[in-house]
Amino acid sequence: MGKHSQRSALPTSETNRLCGVSVYDVSDGLIQRETICMDLATLLVAPGIES
Repeated sequence: MGKHSQRSALPTSETNRLCGVSVYDVSDGLIQRETICMDLATLLVAPGIES
């Protein structure tokens, strides 16, 4: 088994932007499902969690 380490980020007052997209499946004019895709690299680097 691999060795894992736990990382955490402290809250800051810094503002960050996250790139992503929301995709909606619509049937009969109603939203059936929402899928959100985000740039994981940006999500991890923004608060300083990069390895």
